[in-house]
Amino acid sequence: MIFAIDPGSEKTGTAVVADDGSLVTKAIVPTPELGDYLSYVYENYPFSHIVMGDGTNHKKLQPLVEQWIARSHRDITFSLTDEKFTTVE
Repeated sequence: MIFAIDPGSEKTGTAVVADDGSLVTKAIVPTPELGDYLSYVYENYPFSHIVMGDGTNHKKLQPLVEQWIARSHRDITFSLTDEKFTTVE
């Protein structure tokens, strides 16, 4: 499964997507609570990859996510994805 993050300044969109592309769960969380929410979601839906949009606030949240991965001691990969023009699309 993949944990997707759409980072925002005050709130952050999240989704868990199954390997077949189906939506498992989604939520909007207060940005300061993202680290705790990652732990909660992982316990319920163990994902193997985190993808984050490279738009608003990703430079602040990327280190938080990478530190969470390191602390979790799990084999979870991370990548950024280009968000340019996604609102228009």
